[in-house]
Amino acid sequence: MSNGIRDAIALVAVIKACARQKDLQRGQRAHVRIIKEAWIERNVIIGSSLISLYAKCGVIDKAQETFDGIPAQNTISWNALISGYVHNGYCEKALACFAKMQAGAFSPDTITLTSILKACSSLKDLEKGCQIRNQFIADDLLHTDVVLASALISMYAKCGAFEKAEELLHQLLNQDVVSWTALIAGYTQNGYDEDAMVCFKKMQSKGLFPDAFTYSCIFKACGNMLASDMGEKVHSQVRNNFLIEKNLVVANGLIDMYAKCGNLDKAKDVFDGVAKKDIGSWNALIAGYTRSGQQDMVLELFTQMQVEGFPHDAFTLICILKACTSIGSTDLAFMLHDDILKYGWDRDVEAGTALAMMYANCYMVQEARGMFNGLPIVDMISWSARMEGYGKLGSDELLLQLLSKVIETNVEPDLIMSTIVLNLCNHRGLLEVAQRYFKSMWPVYGMHPNIQHYTCLIDLLCRVGDVDRAVLILLDMPFLPTLTELNILMGACTTHGNTKLGKWAFEHAVELDENSVSAYVFMSNIHVSTIEV
Repeated sequence: MSNGIRDAIALVAVIKACARQKDLQRGQRAHVRIIKEAWIERNVIIGSSLISLYAKCGVIDKAQETFDGIPAQNTISWNALISGYVHNGYCEKALACFAKMQAGAFSPDTITLTSILKACSSLKDLEKGCQIRNQFIADDLLHTDVVLASALISMYAKCGAFEKAEELLHQLLNQDVVSWTALIAGYTQNGYDEDAMVCFKKMQSKGLFPDAFTYSCIFKACGNMLASDMGEKVHSQVRNNFLIEKNLVVANGLIDMYAKCGNLDKAKDVFDGVAKKDIGSWNALIAGYTRSGQQDMVLELFTQMQVEGFPHDAFTLICILKACTSIGSTDLAFMLHDDILKYGWDRDVEAGTALAMMYANCYMVQEARGMFNGLPIVDMISWSARMEGYGKLGSDELLLQLLSKVIETNVEPDLIMSTIVLNLCNHRGLLEVAQRYFKSMWPVYGMHPNIQHYTCLIDLLCRVGDVDRAVLILLDMPFLPTLTELNILMGACTTHGNTKLGKWAFEHAVELDENSVSAYVFMSNIHVSTIEV
């Protein structure tokens, strides 16, 4: 073997080691030597290894630059770039690269196709995924390449085409844990958690042992269903197959599952037992305490995280900002604001919205308005958050402007946002806006108002003293009134001395619950108000 070949092999080994360890600094030093000795011009494998290094370290622009500097590109270098884009979440760019690769007359191999199917999965682009399958993937290839078959199953499942996914799985001559887990993960990602559990049991009945990723999917399903007992049974299985303390995929799944189920003591026990935690371990536990409203523990964990030298990410900040919002801690929020700007997280809709909501809750009008105005409105969550924030700022004008924008755009509000809109109108006394929005829900947006929407409108009418119209709305509901609406009506009758209507509401209330204390209190108050008048 010549010295040149030995040097090339050694360089590739060094670069791959740097990529595994995400040691960008050492990898860049190797790159300097490669440039000096003109290895990229002589050896495409070295160039491709560099592309993979930069992609795995998250420096995708440098990966693209390295690719562009390779004079004799081939399928290997294209694969490194495409998989790098997919790995970093730039799936549309991966598809664009694939199109350029085809235009350059390079034939995709199974590695290319696996990456492209992953991109289609992330984008939930079933049409493109099916096109790739029909154009490039023969049935014989699926029977011989389980990795490619699993990627196709995953694409079908994550895009919601479960019949196709199951059909392909059962056609495979060599089913394995990866192909079964691809289906399980698809069910979990789409919220079909019970189907994921059924699939998990079928897989085990065939003598296949779950791997770490399978267990993480099942823990996610248990957490989503708040099925703590089921999660504990699976936990006992895991103890027999894995050293949980040294397997982060399993450990983080367990922490998240127990935290979602509200069993924070067990979540903390698992967390404390993990030898080498990562950001996922911290975030899973912090999110659990955030959901349970234990803001002191959230901030304590965040402090501990910093002391131990763990860098936080956008998800961590969102949880911490929610804690700051609850306890009104503006000092820490200002420090976090600096981090958000430093790392570019102000462009992250969820992180920026959390910071804006914190400012709104602390009545820091200029800061909240500035953050909201700088955020894109990309979906119902961002519309709803801005609505709620403007409501907290007490700005009717901004609220009305935003509502007008919602109506003008093609973004269709959902039932949750409609509740937020009507609640805000109720709190601000915006009767005309509320009525206009309520009346538009079915004819304009195709949504039937639910009981919460009717309650908001009835409460608002009662607040402004239009009790008769409130009764008409109540009688017009497509479902029976609850004690909530009847109590609202009795409260208005107390204020306005309407004994007749109050008695009618009282009679209906005791029909629903003859032991309703609130109904008797309201009726007593109505009689007192009438006597006083």
